[in-house]
Amino acid sequence: MYSDNRFRAPAAAIVRGAAAQAGLWQHSISGDLPIVLLHIDDIDDIAIVQQLLRAHMSTGG
Repeated sequence: MYSDNRFRAPAAAIVRGAAAQAGLWQHSISGDLPIVLLHIDDIDDIAIVQQLLRAHMSTGG
């Protein structure tokens, strides 16, 4: 939703996780749609979860 490098994984982690789409199939994930992972440490940040869900629903998800 927002491009903020503070929340981006280190470059080495991104490279380590990069693989072909077919690598997802063994986990029953097609890879056709973007995958979003959100982690909050505090329930006070629930508004971020709500914002993410609203954004997802507005894109037809």
